[in-house]
Amino acid sequence: MNPPRRGGPSPLTYNPPALERALGSLLEGAGRTVVLSGPPGSAKTEILGEIRERLSEIDAALIEVRGVRDERAVGGALVSHLWDAYRAGPVAPLVPTDDPSEEAEAESPAPTAVRGGTPRRGRRGSSPARAALAVSADEFWARLTKDLHDQLFEGPLVLLIDDAVAIDHESREFLLLLAERIRWRPVLLLLSLDSGSPAVELWNERLVGRPDVEWIPAGSDPLDPAEAQRARAAMKGLPLEVQSLIRTAILLEGQATSITLSRAEKISPSQTAEAIRKATNAKVLRLREDKVGLVSERWGPAILEGINPEERRQLHSRIASALLALHPEPTLDQRVQIARHKVASRRDAETLWFLNTCAEELEKAGRFDEAVEMLDGAILCSADIAGEARLGIEASIRVLRTRVLVFTGRLESVERELRESLPLAIQAHLNPERIEDLAAALLPALRVAGPRPALLSDLAEIADRLRDAGAPSAELCVTAALTELHFDQGRIGKARSELVRVLQMARPISVGPGRAMVLITAAGGLLMGDADEREVASKCMDAARALLAGLQRPRLQLYADEIDARILASRGERNASLAVLDRAILAAEKNHLRPSELLLRLDAIELLFQSAADDSKLGPALERARFLADTLRLLPPSPALLHLLLLEGRWASQHEDASGACDRWIAVADLTAAYTPLPLRSEAWLRLAELAGAAESPPESKAYRESLGSAKMRQQFHAVWTPRHDALAGPPTAPDRAAEPQ
Repeated sequence: MNPPRRGGPSPLTYNPPALERALGSLLEGAGRTVVLSGPPGSAKTEILGEIRERLSEIDAALIEVRGVRDERAVGGALVSHLWDAYRAGPVAPLVPTDDPSEEAEAESPAPTAVRGGTPRRGRRGSSPARAALAVSADEFWARLTKDLHDQLFEGPLVLLIDDAVAIDHESREFLLLLAERIRWRPVLLLLSLDSGSPAVELWNERLVGRPDVEWIPAGSDPLDPAEAQRARAAMKGLPLEVQSLIRTAILLEGQATSITLSRAEKISPSQTAEAIRKATNAKVLRLREDKVGLVSERWGPAILEGINPEERRQLHSRIASALLALHPEPTLDQRVQIARHKVASRRDAETLWFLNTCAEELEKAGRFDEAVEMLDGAILCSADIAGEARLGIEASIRVLRTRVLVFTGRLESVERELRESLPLAIQAHLNPERIEDLAAALLPALRVAGPRPALLSDLAEIADRLRDAGAPSAELCVTAALTELHFDQGRIGKARSELVRVLQMARPISVGPGRAMVLITAAGGLLMGDADEREVASKCMDAARALLAGLQRPRLQLYADEIDARILASRGERNASLAVLDRAILAAEKNHLRPSELLLRLDAIELLFQSAADDSKLGPALERARFLADTLRLLPPSPALLHLLLLEGRWASQHEDASGACDRWIAVADLTAAYTPLPLRSEAWLRLAELAGAAESPPESKAYRESLGSAKMRQQFHAVWTPRHDALAGPPTAPDRAAEPQ
C-alpha cells in the first residue's frame, strides 16, 4: 500500500487541507504527524520552506534534525541529536556561531532549533557518531510533557526530521512511538521521506492508513526550459490523433488503459494500439501492466500547455463519457474520477446533481476532504444557474459544506462557512421549513465539534438574523443547538436561562423539527436537576417522540434515543439504557451517521464501565469510538473527543498502564479553561488526583492532587464540585476558606 500522491509543481496547491488541519490541531492543543513524501528531485525542499514560513506565523517552536546515512549503524544516533537539540532549543535557543572555521567544518548540517520563527544555529560540522541511545522514549516523553505542562514554550512545538529514511532502526522505532503519543499534546511531528528509497516501506507500513497522519505528497519540480522544449518537440513529430491520445492519457492521471483511451478517443482497439506504439517508440508514453502513462510525469504540464481551453474541456467531456460507458454502476472511486472530469468539462444542472450525490456518498464513507472538493465544484455549477433559484441551491450546498467541513479538522473554515451559509439561505428567501431542516441536520456536527467561543457567537448572531427574517422555526433550531452547546460546556446557569427562553419561543410552534429539538434539549438539561425536573424531562421526551413519529429525521431520532437512554440510566435501569443505545448505534451505523454514532457509543461505554463489563465488550467499543473520533478529525474542545480521552485513560488505568492514563488525563486537564467543558476538565483533575494516590503513580499526577485543595481550584470548578473532590482534596486551609465562592 502506498501513500497518496499527486503530480504537479507544488503539492500544497493540490492538498491544502493537510497542512491547514495539522496547524489547526496544534493551535487547539492536539498533535498530528505530517509526512512529506516524494522522490529525489521533487519539491520537498521548497515545501519545507513553505511550512517553516507557516510555522513562524503561528509562533511555533521548531526543533529540526536531519538523518545522516553514515550514522545508520549507530543505534539511536538521530535521537541523541534530537535530545541535544531539544534540551538546547525550546527552553534556551541555540546561539549562532561567529567562528568562521566552525562554519566551514563539514557538509552535513547539525541539529537546528527555531524559536518563534527565528532560526538559531548551533555548531555545524560532521556530527560525530554517537554511542548507544542515551535517552529512552519514556524519558524523552516525560521531559516533553513536563515542559508542555509548565508552559516553557512560547507556542506549540514542532519536531522536524528531514531525510528520515536515513536514520537508524532504534531512532525510527522511537519516532513511531512518539507519533502514537503526540495526538493528545500540542506537538507536531513532521517527517520528510525520500519515497524512492527502499527504506521508505518501513515507514509506510506503520503510517499509511492512520487517520491521525497527514500526507503531503511532493510532486515534481518545474521543468527547466530545455527539457520542456524536448517534450514539446517529441509531440510535434507525432500525428494529431496520437497527440490527442497522449493528452487524454495525461488527464486520466495514471488511470489510462488501452480500453479507456479507445472509448475516450472514439477509435477502434487496433487504432488505439497503433497510436500507443507510435507514442512509445517516440519515447513519450510507456506501457506498464496495461496502464499507459508518460515516460516522465514531469512532461505533463509542458504537453498540455499548448491546447486551448475549449479543446481541453472537450477532452474532459470525452473522458467523463467514456468512464460512464465503461462503468454504468461506478464505484465511489470511479464516481469521484468521473465527477472531476464532468466539472472540468461543463457546469450545468446535471453536473451539479452528480457532484452533490457524490459528496453525500463521500460523507457517508468518511472521506470528508473529497466531499468538500465535490461541493466546491457544485457551488461553481450553481453560479451558472439562471434565475432566482440559484441562491437557494447555493445556500443548500453551502450548509451541507459547513457540516462536512467540521470533519476535516479545519475549524476556522467551518466558522467562516457557517457565518455565510445560513444567512445566505435567509437572503435567498428559502422556505423556512427548509432552513429548519438544514439547521437540524447541522446539530450532531456542531455538538461533536464542541462549544468553541466563536461558534457560540456565530450561532447567536444567526439566530437573531433568523428572527428578523421571520423564520421562527429555524430560529428555534439554532437556539436549541446553542443551548445544547452551553450544556456541553458545563455552563449550567447560562444553559438553563437559554432553555427557559427557547421553551417560551417553542410555545406557538406546534410541529416541526425545531420544536422536537427544543423538547429533546430540554429533557437532557432537566435530567441534571432534582426528581421533579427529571419527571418533567420524561414528559418532554414523550412529547418529542410524538412529534418525531411523523417526521423522517434520522439524526433527531438518534438524538432522542441518546436522551432516552440517559433518562433510563438516571433511574438505575442500566440494562434497559444499554439496549436503547445498542439499537440506536445499529441505526446510526446503517445510515452512516458517524457523529451521532460516536455520541451514542460514548454513553454506552460509560455505562459499560459503571457496570464493570468485561474486556470483550469494552475493548472493541473503545476501538470503534477511537476510529470514529479519528475519522471525524475531532479537535479540542470537542466534548466527544475529550470524553473519549477520559474513557481511554480509565481503560489504561484498569490495565495497569498508569503512564498511558496520565497522558490522556493531563491532555484534558491542561487545555485552556475557556475552551474546555468544565465537567470534563473537572473529571480529568479528579482522575489524576486518584491516580496520584495509587502506588507508583506518575509524578506528574501528584501535582494535581496537591492543587485540588486550593481555593483557586475550588472556585474554578465550583459549578461541578462533587464529594469526590472533597474526599481527595480535604478541607481547605483557613485562608482558602475566605476565598471560596459562597
